[in-house]
Amino acid sequence: MEREHQQIIDDIENSKFYECLELKITHLRTGWCEMHLPIKDLLLDRFGAVDSKVLYVLCDIAAFAVTCTLVPMEELPVHYSMHFTVISPVSQGGLKITAHGIEADVGGFIESKIWGEHDQLLAVGNIRF
Repeated sequence: MEREHQQIIDDIENSKFYECLELKITHLRTGWCEMHLPIKDLLLDRFGAVDSKVLYVLCDIAAFAVTCTLVPMEELPVHYSMHFTVISPVSQGGLKITAHGIEADVGGFIESKIWGEHDQLLAVGNIRF
């Protein structure tokens, strides 16, 4: 793993908010990220499913990690557009979050996906930066 990529992982995982979630980045390379998160009661909505706002934030976090691998370290990556769709609810187990990004002439595009324990697709986010 590149030194810059390890710095991105450390910066994200050492944030108090992400420590509270127990979010772990398991793979990070240029244009690609995979993260894992255990489902805890604090993430559930009143119906017992992971709150859609939590899923949205997880897609955005994965997209941020990927954006950091595509944008020079001295520039601040900014997401200016995100389309988000919840496909299926989940209430137990763990989540896998993946993100794949490509650069364009101006900015780029990232697709983040959230998967359940048995590889069922739960949510998708499409992000522009």
